[in-house]
Amino acid sequence: MTQLQIAEKLREQIKAEWPYVSIILALYANNTDGKFTERIQDMIDRLLPREVFYYNEYEFKLAKVYNYKLVSVSMDKKHTIYCLPINQVLFSSEDNPKGKLE
Repeated sequence: MTQLQIAEKLREQIKAEWPYVSIILALYANNTDGKFTERIQDMIDRLLPREVFYYNEYEFKLAKVYNYKLVSVSMDKKHTIYCLPINQVLFSSEDNPKGKLE
């Protein structure tokens, strides 16, 4: 699976768990001429961790984060923890695979 596909799956989970992400995504969708770019990045910096941690390479389950730090996952079996930058998870697309905010 590509990083873009993983980012899309994680984005849907984040939208369900963190309702204010929908506001950020709405601003991004209406960011013509970059008029909201600074505001969007400010919101991300204040509200979200820099990276999205996940485990289970087939289901892409979000790992628990507290105060911007990874704190735990279910430890009944060993998991490999993966991460993607938050901007890539929120804004990546076919035209913008790295999720660069412009």
